[in-house]
Amino acid sequence: MRPGEDEPEDVGKYALYSRFSDAEDEEAMAPPPGLERRRAPAGPGLVPPVVVRCSACGEVRDVGIVDYLSLHVPFFLWRPGRGFTRFMTCPACRRRTWLSASWTPWSAR
Repeated sequence: MRPGEDEPEDVGKYALYSRFSDAEDEEAMAPPPGLERRRAPAGPGLVPPVVVRCSACGEVRDVGIVDYLSLHVPFFLWRPGRGFTRFMTCPACRRRTWLSASWTPWSAR
């Protein structure tokens, strides 16, 4: 640096890490207005949904296979031969109660 010259504002690591603020980075990464991410419409997937009916609230819901498996956590009971055979979380009322579940393959629908 020559005598009489001012030292540049950004030097070394400071220049590397402080060039832009976080707000400017978020603005640069954001999509243009009107082009927000849209969720793809739910169409028929590889595995059809499971139809779940609740004994407590009476709701009937179509539940994806991953959601159906997550409703079993932390435990579930299964008693064969009755109307409501599975003791697990209801997707509608979120209570642990007896549910009826049925699954029909796409070929039979």
